[in-house]
Amino acid sequence: MDPSETQSITTPAEDEELVAAFETCILTAVPMVFTSAVELGIIDLLAQEGGASARLSPSQIAVRLGITNPDAPRTINRMLRLLASFSYLSCTLHGDQSLYGLGPKSKYFVNSEAGSFTPLLRFLQHKTVINGWYGLQEAVKNGGSPFQNANGMSIFECAMKDPAFSTLLNNGMKAPTPLYMNKLLESYHGFEGAKTVADVGGGVGETLRLILDKFPNLRGINYDLPHVVKDAPTHPRMEHVGGDLSKSIPKADILFMKVIFIFFPPFKFTQPILA
Repeated sequence: MDPSETQSITTPAEDEELVAAFETCILTAVPMVFTSAVELGIIDLLAQEGGASARLSPSQIAVRLGITNPDAPRTINRMLRLLASFSYLSCTLHGDQSLYGLGPKSKYFVNSEAGSFTPLLRFLQHKTVINGWYGLQEAVKNGGSPFQNANGMSIFECAMKDPAFSTLLNNGMKAPTPLYMNKLLESYHGFEGAKTVADVGGGVGETLRLILDKFPNLRGINYDLPHVVKDAPTHPRMEHVGGDLSKSIPKADILFMKVIFIFFPPFKFTQPILA
């Protein structure tokens, strides 16, 4: 039979579906491996060595990081090869050796005053947060939130009881803020003409700081739980107010809520709660 007449066993679309199904089975490995690469200092090292133009071998990475475990280069290579396959890193072959640099996605995880997703990654990959996903089935069957079902308390109660977890949460909310707020402030003009703005659930005030810096005629109220705002950085035109937003919120010309509604059921906000 002419090879051109043979029928393929599967179509390209079916092959893509098979690969996608397999990827689903290993998807949890990607953020876990990436978190380890961040915690080990690999991402910042590659950034310092040229970012996308960096070309470091696993052995060089281990030496630069002061890792003496003789098996480290092999493990690092397996980690970075996985991340390269998802475009977090670049991988260049030099003979039989793999050389790694930053990929298009990893630039958002480099420590920078312009914003970084690294603290958010650390928070979301924390054991307590990961454990919350194991409460999802219970939430579907019997109600409640997955996090509370798995951990016996809400995420905010956990933060109030554990200062280290609270810091992790606050940093995770703060650090990536410039990445998207600066874009929003360049194109959104709704703050013009207002005198006061209240950031409801504003954490330690990073979002409000960016707004006030952009609009010098505004005064701001950063409203969050008392333990959150207690040690928040000061700003000459910002007042930190502690309270419970399910009971009352401050009055202002503009009420700003960034990611609050993902934490609370809609029914909590069906009645006016302005203080």
